[in-house]
Order: sequence, then C-alpha cells, then structure tokens
Amino acid sequence: MIVRCARLEDFIENLRHSDVADDIVYLDWAEEPLNGTKQDAVSFAVKLKASFIQCGKDADCLVIYEQECGIDRRIGVLSGIGEFNNGCRSSVTIEGTDRRKQIYNELVEFCQSRGLNVRPGVLEPI
Repeated sequence: MIVRCARLEDFIENLRHSDVADDIVYLDWAEEPLNGTKQDAVSFAVKLKASFIQCGKDADCLVIYEQECGIDRRIGVLSGIGEFNNGCRSSVTIEGTDRRKQIYNELVEFCQSRGLNVRPGVLEPI
C-alpha cells in the first residue's frame, strides 16, 4: 500500500503515529530547469520529496510527501550578483530554495526529536 500526503502536516502526523522501519526517513530535493538545460536555464522549479516505510501489523506501507516549493530565477549571475552583464543588472530570486530549506529543516528537526535518522534519497513505488 502507498500513502501520498498532500500536506506537510499530514506527513508529520503519519510519522508521529507510526513505527518507522529501521528508524529511517528519506529526504531529498531537486531543481528542475524550466527553460533550458541545467547548464543554461535561468528558472528552476524546486521540489522536495520525503518518504518512509510504516510498519504495520499485517503489512508495511510506503508513505510519501512531495512538495513543489517554488521557482528560483538566476539572471546574469555568471558575472556575479550585482555586477553589470551586457548592460543588464544581474538578479537572483530563490523563493523555491527558501521554502525548501524551511520544510527540510522542519522535517529534520521533527525526526531528530523522535530519534529518527534522516538519509538522502527517496523511496519510490515499484
């Protein structure tokens, strides 16, 4: 069975009331280019995923949380932030990264308070 949590609060609630396999929660994030390749894109969608195996009496269950955190934009950053690049001032907005860090830190803090280990990666259904 697979449980997909749409909200962080739901994922934490499942963690709070679960026997977590091997006391491990997997947590990972990615930046996906929106307008080009990873090398030349200016905008990136920032996503976070978390998962764990919930041990049950009759069967185990995969619990997954996925969150689109927002978009980071990096314009003219190759020459350095604030410098002029071909007449254009460079700018960076990292709303996605800021939100990802907030969620990541909240999950790590909760896991540590429960004695759970956080490992990189994510469990996916087969």
